[in-house]
Amino acid sequence: MNYRKYYEEMCNLKIPSNCEIHHIDFNRQNNNINNLVMLPATLHTKYHTKLSEYKGFNLELDEQLKSPLIGYNYNEFALNEWTMRAKKFVETWYECESYVCYRDYKLGLSHLIDVEQIEEVLYGKNKSTQN
Repeated sequence: MNYRKYYEEMCNLKIPSNCEIHHIDFNRQNNNINNLVMLPATLHTKYHTKLSEYKGFNLELDEQLKSPLIGYNYNEFALNEWTMRAKKFVETWYECESYVCYRDYKLGLSHLIDVEQIEEVLYGKNKSTQN
């Protein structure tokens, strides 16, 4: 199944060239509409980058906190670093979540979003008329 075409059909829109379809559960075989979200390519890249940074540092932090030889100050630094990375990832996740709301709006499931703001990002100020 071509998930891009499926997304276009289900949401009654044309995917702009600056956008990609993200599989929310990371399973590219799961093309259920609730697992797909259209994101600007830059945001899609940012999401995966922040997720990788957060996950990778999580593993490092586990090792640092297990070692009693490292000392309190280094562990405090590691915790602060983890907190900063987690915050950046969560901020990016919330940014992506607005596009999930847009998808739900296009599916007729939600009316609680700023459609004009999202469509301006997706299609530009002079966007063509979308259904």
